[in-house]
Amino acid sequence: MNRLLLSLGLLSAPLLLAAAPTAAGFAAEPAVASAAAPDAFDDAKRAAERTYMTGLEELADWCHGEKAYRLRDKAYMAVLLVDPEHKKARKFLKYTFDRKAKEWIRKRPYKEPKKGKPEIVKEGRARRTALDSAYVEAQLAVIEEFEGKISPKRQRGELEVLMAAAPDHPRVRALLGYVGVKRGDKIVWMTKAAKETAERREAIVAALDEARDAVPDVEDIDLLSPEDELAVEWTVQLGNDRVRVIGDVDEDEAEEAAAIGHLAYDFLPFMIGGTQQAPPDFTYYLLADEGSKNDFISSYPGLSDADREAFPTLRSGWMPGNRVWRVGCWAEEVEQRLDVALKQTTAAYLQYEYNIFTKRGWLSEGFGLYINQLVLNTRYSYSITITEYDDPSRPQTDREMADTEEDWLELAARILEDASPTLLAKTLGRNTTQMTADDVVLAYALVKYLREGYGRDALASLCRQIGKEDVSSVVALEKFFDARIPDIQKKLLGWIEEVGGNDFE
Repeated sequence: MNRLLLSLGLLSAPLLLAAAPTAAGFAAEPAVASAAAPDAFDDAKRAAERTYMTGLEELADWCHGEKAYRLRDKAYMAVLLVDPEHKKARKFLKYTFDRKAKEWIRKRPYKEPKKGKPEIVKEGRARRTALDSAYVEAQLAVIEEFEGKISPKRQRGELEVLMAAAPDHPRVRALLGYVGVKRGDKIVWMTKAAKETAERREAIVAALDEARDAVPDVEDIDLLSPEDELAVEWTVQLGNDRVRVIGDVDEDEAEEAAAIGHLAYDFLPFMIGGTQQAPPDFTYYLLADEGSKNDFISSYPGLSDADREAFPTLRSGWMPGNRVWRVGCWAEEVEQRLDVALKQTTAAYLQYEYNIFTKRGWLSEGFGLYINQLVLNTRYSYSITITEYDDPSRPQTDREMADTEEDWLELAARILEDASPTLLAKTLGRNTTQMTADDVVLAYALVKYLREGYGRDALASLCRQIGKEDVSSVVALEKFFDARIPDIQKKLLGWIEEVGGNDFE
């Protein structure tokens, strides 16, 4: 919402409600607060404003005389968009000037007055529409004339004010990045990213179904070195053409793990690009028994002393070898073991395809959690760090995350609504071991926004840039959105409020 509109206290006005969709993702500053434009631009802009103001004042006087008081007040609301100090408008809208605070205030809440006679209201609306249209066209002509001579921030601020005057003007909406979607007899305006999200979600679901259908039956497999020498009693040894599964679990769990490993190499390229194939002897070790886990970790060759000490406290770990893709999954529950197997597969894909390691925590964690949510409808595999910098007054995000029914997009929206303007920059700069609960949720939401709102190629391009470490994540995203971090946060929040939903139903 334009800060000027907030300062007027006009949120209850129907005109401004229509003009301020939650998905706007607008610049932080209104036109009046942005950097000074050339004098010529201001002069041309003011000429159009004077004409508009004169028409609005005449319309307000006519409405008052015809007792169409609601239309009169709406005309004065528009006057205040151009001249916040207009005394007559402030008077009719029940404001008084507080000399001590040096601002206009209302002692009582504003109540809309009566509409007036239907024929008068109809004529008044027609006159207002003509005024708004003429004003917007005149201002657009000025903005186009000075294209490249005023800052993008200033231009956007001016367009926001125009949208408040004419919320359904197609050219203004288009310049601000909106598209019109017909729903029944009405046109609903939404951002392009929000409109395309629904289409991309359908394609994602179809691709996932196709990957599931392509999973082959499993077959019995032989043990390889060093599996045949470990101090573990294996109960299952099976696999398909992409992944081997060995463990002390039941056959159903092993078959599901094999299916996960297989579909990953169809689904991940669809989701984030790349041509990576499953590596030879790619293996999941599934260990349910605590004794088997400890025997496996203690006897697997090549593990460092530090890993042998740390692995029992974790849910999984990569086993040593020269580009050998073998991962141990020993979480307590079946769902957790499957969840971590897929998360580790996704992390490895990002590493070898785009050079995205845990240093880029938001991408590694966010994309992995996103894939797990899609494929398994689980998000167990993440770690969070509680630090002295956490605000104790904030909700306990980590507790909410543990609820498998929690909608993480709604959680992200709650975090963003009262966040500092640079919260996202902190998230983007942390590795996986530094991330707080808020960071993890925001990373998930941001990756989801990029993939669903802008598509696979856009996300892959960002991964290539960030993986090369030519630029930081902050710089890459600011360049991608052509906006600073505070405005990117607003865009993300706006998209969540427009589309929402984790379940793809």
